[in-house]
Amino acid sequence: MLSGSVITLIWFDGRPSQEAVASLFARTCAQTTILTLSDLSPKDAFFAQDLADLIDGSRPVGHSASIEVKSIGLVPDQIGLLKIPLVHGNRGQREEEERYERYLKKCSLDPRKVAELDALEVHYPGGVAAFLVDALSRYLRGDI
Repeated sequence: MLSGSVITLIWFDGRPSQEAVASLFARTCAQTTILTLSDLSPKDAFFAQDLADLIDGSRPVGHSASIEVKSIGLVPDQIGLLKIPLVHGNRGQREEEERYERYLKKCSLDPRKVAELDALEVHYPGGVAAFLVDALSRYLRGDI
């Protein structure tokens, strides 16, 4: 299943850039899966989807390698499961706030609050490093 695959973890603060995606296409010739990790906030919650959309819209003619983007966290379901506290955080732009509110509505989480990756150090056994090892293990088993 993973023969010839490349797994890349992106932990990023901000938005995906056209330059980064162009660089990705320049160095990718095999099936690639990008695993993203971000805060659960209006600014960061949609990084994986925004990156996937940018990749889909920027594919060079003739570039046939499959590039998949998957978010491994933080997602709303993980907040309750891991008992990660929501805290007051930076608000996004109005459009980001509305998108975030719709996203959290199904999980009954307060859209005025955020969950930060730093909380994994306290609320995940073994911290961020163990979280990443476990996520990669789940990915390799096909659970993600």
